[in-house]
Amino acid sequence: MTHVKEDMLNERTERGIAVFAETFGVGTSELPDLLSDRVGSRFAAEAVLAAEARPGTTRHSTSAAAASPSSPH
Repeated sequence: MTHVKEDMLNERTERGIAVFAETFGVGTSELPDLLSDRVGSRFAAEAVLAAEARPGTTRHSTSAAAASPSSPH
């Protein structure tokens, strides 16, 4: 069962990285360091895992509000 949980966590991490990479306009390989530098590694890891839970996000795209850091929430 642990292997299944690890696979799910890895898939969730990959999807979260893809969401944030698209949001910031960078490649997926650049995103982890970029996000860690901006908000710290612990918060970055939590944000990546939570990325799909944000309203308006999908596996392949983000909403205009999620993509614009200056938009009101």
